[in-house]
Amino acid sequence: MVWAAAINFLVNALLLAGTAGMGGRWLPLSRLLAASLLGAAYAAGCLIPGFAFLGALHWRVISLILMSLIAFGPEFRSGCIFGVLTMALEGTALAYGRGGRWQLPLFAAGLFLLGKFAFGLPGRKLLPVEIEGNGKHLKLTALLDTGNELRDPITAEPVLVIDSAKAKELTGLTREQLGRPLETMTRVPLPGLRLIPYRAVGAEKGLLLAIRVPAVRIGGKKRPGIVAMAPQSFGEDFQAIAGGMF
Repeated sequence: MVWAAAINFLVNALLLAGTAGMGGRWLPLSRLLAASLLGAAYAAGCLIPGFAFLGALHWRVISLILMSLIAFGPEFRSGCIFGVLTMALEGTALAYGRGGRWQLPLFAAGLFLLGKFAFGLPGRKLLPVEIEGNGKHLKLTALLDTGNELRDPITAEPVLVIDSAKAKELTGLTREQLGRPLETMTRVPLPGLRLIPYRAVGAEKGLLLAIRVPAVRIGGKKRPGIVAMAPQSFGEDFQAIAGGMF
């Protein structure tokens, strides 16, 4: 039973990590371990005499839902990807056990096509980010945009762009102030405040307020950096955009 639970724990961890990769999400290690442990505990419970009823389909579905909630929160898309991966693996194992080895390539091809066309496999990469500066320590998630080469025109350093909510946490500047960069530069006495020119679709030329911070940690790399502040939100999945030079 112990070995079965251990193997199940590892398989769950791989499935959850695969789900995060297909969905372009960053999955914290604590959530990965907690969800995998729950799945292993459920599998071990099914082997205990008198608890065979846990193997029923509805209990299996409940366990998968709980694992998904622990790992990804109430996100329907990631839950669906996790369910598809799990069922595909179980179907493959069942077919292999019955001698249907010829079905393995079909399962693999079907899973790939489903992930590609139904879930958008994989279109983006999300990274954990920490910002230390102005007496604050922020933790957020950044979208890695390899086509974004925004740099400080003076130092040529890469620039991390954060959304308006995180900018307010870092500097206290409101969305309205961020939307009027020139006016804010002259009226707000914020040390180190600067302007970063940029070009984007729908805005041939623009300016972003920015500030230098003592430390920016992206994907394990920590160094001083420049953080620009956008006057809008980027959505629920990420709060910052990192260029391909990070």
